[in-house]
Amino acid sequence: MTSRENLGEEFAIEWLARHGLRAERFSKTETRQGKTPDFRVFKDDEFVLYCESKHVQYDDWLDKQLENAKPLEIVGGLRRDPIFNRLASHIHEAAKQFHAVNAVHGFPNALIFTNSDTHCGFTDLLVAITGNFYAEGGAVEPTYKEILEGRIREEN
Repeated sequence: MTSRENLGEEFAIEWLARHGLRAERFSKTETRQGKTPDFRVFKDDEFVLYCESKHVQYDDWLDKQLENAKPLEIVGGLRRDPIFNRLASHIHEAAKQFHAVNAVHGFPNALIFTNSDTHCGFTDLLVAITGNFYAEGGAVEPTYKEILEGRIREEN
């Protein structure tokens, strides 16, 4: 399993194993019946939690435009920063997957992010989860509430 989309799953399996946990995929029959997270996780032979992994990939929006541009053609344009929307989408999708197997929260759910986008970091995840901008001096400004109060809040 080395394709780009499976990097998150590979990392999750290895990380869980380093902590004495075993990840077990859902069967093909279960995944055909509906949404599931990536894994059931066991400590020894005891089921302990559900796990979903998400991989944050580099946004190639501008690269694709440049690739298809004619010589000397100006490409690009204004748009909202896609990082927060991508993170919110990952969280939203994971919430649906967890809900499908653990609607009453009988077991913990773990969402593991891996990241190959150098423009996206931990502070971006904080912004997507809290809706706040965190300044270096310690100031906290509620600047991204539309992300928090959108799909993420619906999943709580």
